[in-house]
Amino acid sequence: MPKVSPNATDGGDSPSKMGAGSIFFRKTASKRESKKRTEEFEINFMSLRFADNDLEGRFRLARQAKYRSRLRYGAGFTACVIPLLVVMQATLKRDTTNHWTEVPLVLIFPGIVGLCGFSVVVFSGYFQSANSSAALTLVCLVGQVCALLDTTAAATDVTEKNVWVQFIFSLGITSSTGLTFIEAGVVLICSSLCFIVMAWAHYSVEPTMSLSSPGTSMAAVFLYSIFLSFLSWNWEYEERRDFVLTERLAKENVQIQMTMEMTGWFSGGAAVSSEGGGGGVHSQGGVLHSNCHIDPKDVELGNELGSGTFGCVYAARWKETSVAVKKITLQGDTQAIVTSFGAEASVMAQLRHPNVVMFMGVMLHPEYVGLVMEICPKGSVHGVIHSEELKIDWTLLLRMLLDSARGMNFLHSSSPPLIHRDLKSINLLIDADWRCKVSDFGLSKLKAFRDDSFSESATKRMYVGTPMWLAPEVFNGDEHTEKTDVYSFGIILYEALSGASPFENVSADAVPFIVQSGKRPTDFTPLEPLEHAGLEPLPTLMHKCWDVNPMVRPTFTAIISALQVALIAFCGDEAWEDHIIFPDRKLVLTNAVEPEDGFLITEKDVVCGDSIGKGVFGVVYSGTYFGTPVAIKKLPIGAVPKNTMIEFHKECSIMKGLHHPNIVLFMGSCSNSPNLLLVTELLVNGSFFDYYHKRPKPVGVADHRSLCYNIALDMARGLAYLHNHIPVVIHRDLKSQNILLDATMRTKIADFGLSKFREVGKTMSICGSPLWVAPEVLRGEKYGTPCDVFSFSIIVWEALAWSEPYPSMGSSEVMKGVACGNLRPVNPDDTPLCLDKLLKECWQRKQELRPGFNQIVPMLEAMKDEFLNLHNVGNNVG
Repeated sequence: MPKVSPNATDGGDSPSKMGAGSIFFRKTASKRESKKRTEEFEINFMSLRFADNDLEGRFRLARQAKYRSRLRYGAGFTACVIPLLVVMQATLKRDTTNHWTEVPLVLIFPGIVGLCGFSVVVFSGYFQSANSSAALTLVCLVGQVCALLDTTAAATDVTEKNVWVQFIFSLGITSSTGLTFIEAGVVLICSSLCFIVMAWAHYSVEPTMSLSSPGTSMAAVFLYSIFLSFLSWNWEYEERRDFVLTERLAKENVQIQMTMEMTGWFSGGAAVSSEGGGGGVHSQGGVLHSNCHIDPKDVELGNELGSGTFGCVYAARWKETSVAVKKITLQGDTQAIVTSFGAEASVMAQLRHPNVVMFMGVMLHPEYVGLVMEICPKGSVHGVIHSEELKIDWTLLLRMLLDSARGMNFLHSSSPPLIHRDLKSINLLIDADWRCKVSDFGLSKLKAFRDDSFSESATKRMYVGTPMWLAPEVFNGDEHTEKTDVYSFGIILYEALSGASPFENVSADAVPFIVQSGKRPTDFTPLEPLEHAGLEPLPTLMHKCWDVNPMVRPTFTAIISALQVALIAFCGDEAWEDHIIFPDRKLVLTNAVEPEDGFLITEKDVVCGDSIGKGVFGVVYSGTYFGTPVAIKKLPIGAVPKNTMIEFHKECSIMKGLHHPNIVLFMGSCSNSPNLLLVTELLVNGSFFDYYHKRPKPVGVADHRSLCYNIALDMARGLAYLHNHIPVVIHRDLKSQNILLDATMRTKIADFGLSKFREVGKTMSICGSPLWVAPEVLRGEKYGTPCDVFSFSIIVWEALAWSEPYPSMGSSEVMKGVACGNLRPVNPDDTPLCLDKLLKECWQRKQELRPGFNQIVPMLEAMKDEFLNLHNVGNNVG
C-alpha cells in the first residue's frame, strides 16, 4: 500500500506536502503582462501582420468566421446591383449614335460580373476556407475590371466620372468579402491601371469625343485610390486592434463576467436549498450569497500542494483559517469556464455534509478564478491505499469507505441528484481526523474546457471521467447517471481490498476497450483471500457495483448498509467506532527519489517564464537555464508510487545519453516535492498538432508537399534512432502533440522515455483521444516497436490532410473500428502513389506486417523525387 499523497486536489491533482518549489513558479506578473501586451501590439505597418504568429493565426480564423455569414449575401448583392448600376449609367450616357446598343459588350460584361458574384454564392463553402484567399482575390479583380470595361464600352467617353464604379465596387468587396488590406490593394492597383490604360486608349482613338484629358482621369483615379487604400488599411487595422482588445478583455474583465454568472445571467440562476428533501439543492433562479465572494486580497497563498487539470492547488490562510485554494487559470474558452464554474459554485455553496469537502467561497481575479475550500492535510484515499510505507488497519479503511459512501449518498439524494462524473480514490480526501470527504463533484465538466492540448473536434471525442474508474456505458456514449458513480465506487472497493491499482500493467489506452468487452480489474490482478470472515461480503458487493447492467448495481443507501454490516462483523461490536485503529506514525509526504548527479539540475539555475502548454504530465513552461531558452515540464509526483519514481530515474539516465538532430534534447531534471521539473530544449514553433490547427494549409502544392515530406523523414529518422538504441526505446504515445517544430521547421520527437509517468498521468486525468493508438495497444495485447510505426502513419496523414482523422466519429466508434475492424483514414486524392502504399503498410492491423523504420527511412529517401514531383498531383488511385 503506497504512501499518502498530500492535500486536496482536483481530478488530476497530486497533492503533496508544502514545498519550496512553488517559489520557483511565482514570478512578477506585472513584468510578464507588460511584455505580453507589448508583443501583442507589435504589427507590421504595411502588411498589417502581427509579430506573434499564434496571434496572427487566431486573428485570421476569427476574421474568417466573421465574414463567413456575410460573404454569400454580399456577393449576391454585388452580383445583382453592380451590373444594374452599370447598365443604368450606360443608358443615361448613350448618345444619338446608339453607341451602346451597337456594342454587345455592354451586355457581356454585366453578365461576367454577375457570374463572378453568383459563383461565390454557390461555392461559398470553398471561398470561405482559409486556403481560397487567392481565388477570391482573382474573382473580385475579374468582376471589377469587367465593370470598368462595361462603363467605358457603354459610354461615349472615359472621364473621371466613371471612377465612381471603381469606388463603389472596391468599397463593396472590401466590406463584404473579407479581403485583407494586401489583397484589396492588389485588386485596386490592377483595376486602376486597367482604367488608366483604357482612358489613354480612348483618348488616342477619339480625342474629340473625350470630355476630359487622360491626365484628369489619372488624377481622379490616383486620389480615389489613395482614399480607398486608406479606408481598407484603417478597416483592417481597426479589426486587428479590436481583436487584441477583445482577447485582453476576455481575461481582464473576468470579474464582470463572473458577477453576471453569479446573478444568473448565464447559469439560469444559483442553486437554493429545497424544503425537505434532506438538504437537497435545486436551481430556482437565485443569487449566490455575497458571503461566498472572497476578496483575493484577504487570502494569503502559501506553498503549492499539487497541480492538475484545472491549474494548481495551494495551501492558504483566510481569516486566520487554513484553507486550500484551487486556482483555475483562464485559458481557452474563458466564457465557458466562467459559466460552468459559476453554475457549479452556486450548487456547492448550498452543500453542507460532514463527508463532503466544505466549500467556503469564490475568489475573482483578472487571471483566474479560485475555489476556496477546507484543507484536508492527510491527502487522498488513493495515497493511503497505495502507500508502500503506511499500514492502514482495516477498521480505519472500512470507515473511510463508509464515509465516502455517505457523502455520495448525500449528493445522489439532492433534488435534482448531483452526479459526480469523476469519482475515484484520488478525489476522496482525508481530513486531520482521518474522516473521508468527497471532493470535485460536478467539476469534471470543466475538464473539457481546460484541456489546451486538443482541438475542439478532439475534445468532443473525449469522455468526461478517468478511464480506470469509468463505467462501460459511458464509453458507449451514454450519459452519466447515479449508477456510473456506483461503478466507480466498485473500482475503489477493489483498490481497498487488493491494495493494487485498477488494471495494473495495462495501458490506459486499452482500458476503454477492455472494460467494454466485460473485463474488470480482477481479471488482471485477482483478489487474495481476505484474512477476516467479516470482510467476505465485500467482494460480492464490489462485483455488484461494477456489473455490466446498471440496473443490477446497488444504490449508495444499500452500499452504506453493507459496509456497516461488515464493520460490525469485523469489530464484533455495534460500537465499532470505538475500535478504530489509527496509524501510530507521521505520514511521509514526499516520493522524491534523488536522481544521479549526472542529470541533476539545481533549481536556482533555472528561471521559469510563462505557461506554454499542458498535457497528461502537467504544465509546460518556457524558461532559461544558464541563459539558454528551455522548456520546463512540471510533473506532480505526490501520487506517484516510489517504484515508479525509481523506474523514471533509470529512464532519465537513458534519455540523457540520447543525442540526435530529430530528438528533443533532454537536459536534466530537478526533483523538488511536490513537483518534478524536466528541462529540455525549447522549440519555438510548438507542436505540429497546434501548428496545423492554428495556421492555414500551405497554399502552394509544392510548399505543402515539401513540409509533409520533411516531417515524415525527420520523424522516421528520429524513431529509427530510438528503435535501434541499446536498450530499445519505444515511444508508445506518439502523436502530433509530441512532434515539435524548431525555428527552421525541423521536426523533433518529444516525451519519449516517459512511459511510467504517462500511465500515471492518464490515471489522474480525463480520457484522451485514441486517434494515434495502435490496435494491439487498444486491445491490451503485447506490443513493441510496430506500435510507433502505426502512430507515425497517422501523423503523416494529418500533415497530408491538414486535419484530424475521423472528425465525425466519437471515441467509442474510433476505438472499436481501429481495434477490431479495419478503420483507417482515407488518404487525400492528391497523395503520391508511393506514399499511399507506404501508409497502408504502416497501419496494417497485424503488427508483424508493418515495416520497421530501418526500412521506412530508405523508402522515404528513395521516393523524394516522386513525392515532390508536382506532376503526380491527383495520381492517387489507391
